[in-house]
Amino acid sequence: MAVVMDPQMPTGTEVASYETYAQARAGVDFLSDAGFDVSAITIVGSDLLLVERVKGRLT
Repeated sequence: MAVVMDPQMPTGTEVASYETYAQARAGVDFLSDAGFDVSAITIVGSDLLLVERVKGRLT
């Protein structure tokens, strides 16, 4: 998953919620393995420190 910093909050629909960032990344990996275009995914953390727009799988 490539990391691109973008200071604006994303728009869209929440489709999953995870307790940890590692769990969210595992969810992205699962979708990537299933052939889903992960460039449409954004991970947003609580107590927001960063917004990460997923551009591809982190190798």
